[in-house]
Amino acid sequence: MKVPVLALCACFAAAYALPQTPAKDSMPKATMPAAAAESRAQAADDVSALIAGIEAELAGTEADVLFATAVVYPELLRYRQWRDTMESALDRMLVCMGWELECCSIGPLQMKPSFAQAVEKEVSRSPVLKQKYAVLLPSAEPGSFADLTERVNRLKYLHWECLYLRAFLEICGQRHGLAGKSDLYRLEISAAAYNAGFMLPLQQLEKLRGLDYVKKVSAYWSSRALSR
Repeated sequence: MKVPVLALCACFAAAYALPQTPAKDSMPKATMPAAAAESRAQAADDVSALIAGIEAELAGTEADVLFATAVVYPELLRYRQWRDTMESALDRMLVCMGWELECCSIGPLQMKPSFAQAVEKEVSRSPVLKQKYAVLLPSAEPGSFADLTERVNRLKYLHWECLYLRAFLEICGQRHGLAGKSDLYRLEISAAAYNAGFMLPLQQLEKLRGLDYVKKVSAYWSSRALSR
């Protein structure tokens, strides 16, 4: 049932997005270039604000802030594009569709509830991670609708998503033996795991290093690393 839900998500997006921007033909031609430039500037400001928020959330932790931000950078661009349309529909989708929301991306870092749940399970299996990320463990009965609701509500906020991101990076590094590897290799594997699933075997993640998502991550990381 996941494909129909994704289609419905797209329909929600289209339904809410279309009225927000005047059609090109209805806009005075002289104002179109200026409007486009203003839109690009606003998009850049929005993404910069999200990056600043991530940096603030990760400051003072053991996380490599640039590394972590790079892993999710393409999702920030996606979130900026779909934020208004998807967030306006999220609550009613939770009420109407419930469990199928597991496949929908939520929040600034575009995390799926199923991804967050997988992180929680890995945290619960490790005494070290369980102590470090105890706050991520769900308070509701596992598998219940309240459990899903709690997770979905968490993922609306950057603070919670950054906690999941930190836990994910630790889990991914341990699971795939990334310690001691080059920064670029660790980044590409982490990006592939974030995009496709960290439970995939390392051999499969290595094959996914050519994904467009991973290329965007690497490009962002390289450009920012040079300016350090």
